[in-house]
Amino acid sequence: MQNRTHFYIYDEFLADRKYHRIVSELEGRISTLGLQGPIVRLSPLRDVKETLQGFIRDRISTVVIVGDDSTVDRVMPFLPDIHSPVGYLPLRSPCAIAERFGIRTGLSACDILAARYLEAVDVGIINNQYFLYQISLEKSVASLFISEKYRLYSETGADFVISNTDGSLHDGQLTIRMRPCHTVSTAWSFRKRVTPETVLRASTVRIESETIMSVTVDLHQIEGKIFQLGIKPRGMHWIIGRQGIAKFH
Repeated sequence: MQNRTHFYIYDEFLADRKYHRIVSELEGRISTLGLQGPIVRLSPLRDVKETLQGFIRDRISTVVIVGDDSTVDRVMPFLPDIHSPVGYLPLRSPCAIAERFGIRTGLSACDILAARYLEAVDVGIINNQYFLYQISLEKSVASLFISEKYRLYSETGADFVISNTDGSLHDGQLTIRMRPCHTVSTAWSFRKRVTPETVLRASTVRIESETIMSVTVDLHQIEGKIFQLGIKPRGMHWIIGRQGIAKFH
């Protein structure tokens, strides 16, 4: 048995009867591999931040998220402050994060957890809140100030995606993509004329709007007029699969 303390964070959907079998099989596999540990089950009444702060006090060596990408999204704002490696056991879709990290869905993810290939990963920051994947805005007339040197905007609106996972996950850079779309009319129909995509790289981005805007952060939304984005270089260590390692090097 490995001399490590694993703490498991279960999503609340796993309490549904249709997941009882897979959860039982998962726990059996974890026990066989000697990776068993305490389990915390998320619920609407459980404060996620307080739960994870308990992990910090107990000096947990590995935090394991069991669920799907929405589970990761729910706990991501607090994970980097634990300073412990993070494992992921995806049991259903969406699981784009698992695919990016080379982690297979289902019981085979336990073997990746046991192999314990660690990869340092940059963490995105938006207004002092951590995110893993990306920030997006749709049909926005907001201005993006890139490294306080350039202004990126579209008077007629554009879709913006600011990614932390486009390329290497530890290069200290965000990838900014802007795709303006202009609608023009004819006597017969409305159609879109698509302007070529603009792609930039930077370590800091400031988003400003005269009105309140909605920004999608990974899988949840926040609102505001000003957002400051940055990077925490190698802010987390994730346990990933061999295929994930191949993508990052």
